Amino acid sequence: QYKSPFKFADGTDAYLYSPYDEASVDLHFKWMKEYGIDGVHMQRFVGEIKPSNAAGKRHFNKVLGNALKAAKKYGRAISVMYDLSGCTSADLAYLVDDWKELQTLFKLSDNRENPTYLYHNGRPLVTIWGVGFSDGRRYTIDDVSKLVDKLKGTDNRYSIMLGVPYYWRTLGDDTEKSPALLDLIRKCDVVMPWAVGRFDSRSYNPGNVYNDNQWCKANKVSYVPAVFPVFSWGNMHNDP
Repeated sequence: QYKSPFKFADGTDAYLYSPYDEASVDLHFKWMKEYGIDGVHMQRFVGEIKPSNAAGKRHFNKVLGNALKAAKKYGRAISVMYDLSGCTSADLAYLVDDWKELQTLFKLSDNRENPTYLYHNGRPLVTIWGVGFSDGRRYTIDDVSKLVDKLKGTDNRYSIMLGVPYYWRTLGDDTEKSPALLDLIRKCDVVMPWAVGRFDSRSYNPGNVYNDNQWCKANKVSYVPAVFPVFSWGNMHNDP
């Protein structure tokens, strides 16, 4: 527990945990084992780890190191997920360098060093989250396509999961109206549509997931639906 700048209504200090502390992360993975949670995708926000942000990179590397150690100790799955939110096209160049650095620092592809690191189709898995959204991002589908080519290399050495909009297949609603997104998904290994905030109990259509999955089977791409329990925009905005 670490003292924070915040205070409770009665004037006492508020304390928070820190994932920089190995003990905090160890406890989280212990709980995962006890409650049947299989593992984690460790997010790395590319904007936080670029060379101009040494403190951010130091923090993310320390937390990842803590998590890899705890994943091994408690037998929980783990993989790296790059989040492109807030990136520019130029920032994406750092991602390849960072991934190579993680291989050196943590030996992610060494089965003895990291026996629970996630593999897909026999290759280590890395996720690139946030491509194809229609919210005015400062990088393009083509930028990400080139990034995928660099990560895979000539020997297709890694499996890549893409985090895409919920209506990616039809290029509808939250999705860029570009067929290039479907071409990009076809050359990756796994697709995970972002379902959060896209429907409620009245508007949910299970046919969308079914049709997504059929497309993936036809194009030999694995499909991972996202589930978001205990979340409500109403809670966030204090809306009764």
